[in-house]
Amino acid sequence: MRRVTARHSPAQIAAFAAGESAQVVARDRRDAALVFLPRGQADSVRAVAVEHYECPIPGCDSPVPLSTRGGSKRDHFWHRRPHAHPGGPESLHHFQAKHLVAQWARAAAAAGGVEVAVNEEEWSSDVRRRPDVLATWPDGSRVAFEVEYKSFPVAAWRAKDDAYRAAGIVPVWLFGHTPERYLKPERRAGRARGEGEPPAFRLTAITACAAERGPVLFINPVLGLVGTLWDRGEDLETVRAEDRRWFISRGRRVGDPRAVSPNRDASFDLALSELRACALDVSRGLVTPTMSAIEVEARRVQDAAAADRVAITSAARAARASGRRAVARQVRSVVPAPPSAPGARCRVCGNELDPILAAAGRHVLC
Repeated sequence: MRRVTARHSPAQIAAFAAGESAQVVARDRRDAALVFLPRGQADSVRAVAVEHYECPIPGCDSPVPLSTRGGSKRDHFWHRRPHAHPGGPESLHHFQAKHLVAQWARAAAAAGGVEVAVNEEEWSSDVRRRPDVLATWPDGSRVAFEVEYKSFPVAAWRAKDDAYRAAGIVPVWLFGHTPERYLKPERRAGRARGEGEPPAFRLTAITACAAERGPVLFINPVLGLVGTLWDRGEDLETVRAEDRRWFISRGRRVGDPRAVSPNRDASFDLALSELRACALDVSRGLVTPTMSAIEVEARRVQDAAAADRVAITSAARAARASGRRAVARQVRSVVPAPPSAPGARCRVCGNELDPILAAAGRHVLC
């Protein structure tokens, strides 16, 4: 089985999952626009930040003045006076992630007439809940993006997901960049990865439920990355393209009723992608390059299996036809030709007559 997505180093996965709390977003007081600080731009943005930017986190008790820092850490904004954000780092993570998703969705939907809104004040009448980001297509199709950093009961997650689906809204769940809250690091004997290998994870109750319904995705707003949960692909050959499963349960065939629930004992990887490299899709919401690669590979496997079936059927048909011809030849070789009817004989000499002389009954010279 060939690999369908790139493998990441332990350092890359660790950086993604470190829960870094750098503030990378500010608000420009001149036009109220949110500004994301690009990597390596702390020095060039500092003067403008000090004069015009403020902290956009709701409830910040010291929104100005802001400045920028770089150095060994990822470039970020910092408060020049002591400050506090209600909700702590989780509120910062959540705010940055949902606005990063909104920025991405607007850029991805620019040519399609899709309206993208961050609903921070108005509740959705369909599900009695604010979606963090709501994308609405011209035909009325909707996708809700939910960023989750806090733990909550599986029953509550199911209720929210069911409510969106019942309202005809496609839900996309983006779990925060602290995977240990939603995934168990693989530390079981015989399954832990070796040195230089990326870490493996196991499903928790909530990610197992999410995996039953679609892709399990993680977001790191500081790095601008999305993580897709997937396994290494040993059983990808059993996956049909139409199944749309982004995890593959080892030891179970798709279509087996037992495969309805993911195999929580399996080990999974995180494949990382730039958010800007992901596609906005009306039926699935967010499609990562990993999801696309799995789809392409699943179709390739499906097409190869179909071609194999055609080849096997054709070979069997040819073998049967060849066998029938061989039997016919064998029958002809062992069955003697029927004897010919006896000819007329000369009434004088008793020898056989030529058919031309049969009417005369004798040879010319007899």
